[in-house]
Amino acid sequence: EESVFEDIQPDELHVKLQDPSFSEKAQLIDIREPQEVDKASLPGFKVLSLLQFGTWGPEINSKFDLQKDTYILCHHGIRSLQVARWLQAKGFRKVYNISGGIHAYAEKVNPSVPTYARESFGERTPFNILAGHPFKTANFYLRGKASDGRK
Repeated sequence: EESVFEDIQPDELHVKLQDPSFSEKAQLIDIREPQEVDKASLPGFKVLSLLQFGTWGPEINSKFDLQKDTYILCHHGIRSLQVARWLQAKGFRKVYNISGGIHAYAEKVNPSVPTYARESFGERTPFNILAGHPFKTANFYLRGKASDGRK
């Protein structure tokens, strides 16, 4: 069976989240950092910090069901896109990237979910923490420096 990768719009996710059985049928993964999750979160999502990828990445196939629909959330949909593609490469059958992330969800669907700026956490967006894994060309940013030392 061929794997499926799709972007899902925030309003589509919202409809699914209204179904009480959705979180049992699907795997919901939030890859934002704990301080981001403290600012805003959605119910049912398991937090797997992207900066802790080295801890959970090698065990992903044993921790989750490759056959279940898997939804990935981040702040704006960039980090989640990378992780969603990586999960697809790891054999996950149906992977969905939440387009625009929790920010778009808050702005377009549910204004009670707070919006925030990542700059308030004192570091730049980790653009590709998976560099050196399946994605070899991108850099990631920590505390204002790229992985290759650039600012």
